Amino acid sequence: MNDDVSSRQNDSLHSFVSKLPPELLSHIFALMLDDSPIHEELCYPRPHRTLGWFVVAQVCHQWRNVAIGNPILWHHINFALGLPWASEMLERSQATPVSIE
Repeated sequence: MNDDVSSRQNDSLHSFVSKLPPELLSHIFALMLDDSPIHEELCYPRPHRTLGWFVVAQVCHQWRNVAIGNPILWHHINFALGLPWASEMLERSQATPVSIE
C-alpha cells in the first residue's frame, strides 16, 4: 500500500514539474549559475569536474532540452572543465556575448 501512495505522489510531482514553462525553468537554471558553478569530485587518478548547476538538467528530458537550448546558460566559458567542455559551451552560447575563464 505504501508503494502505491509513493508512486502516486511521484506521478503527481512529475506531472507538476513537466508543466513548468521553459522560460521559468531557464530563469531558475540561470539563478543556479552563481550558486553552483563547478563541482569537483576527488577521483583517482584525477579529479572529475562538472558544471554544478547542470545536475538539474538531468531531472528529465524536458529540463535537459531547456538547459541545453538556452544560450545564456552557456555564456561563461570555463577551461577548468577541459577543452571539449569549453568548445561545447562556446557552441551552445550561440550569439550570446561570452566571458572566458
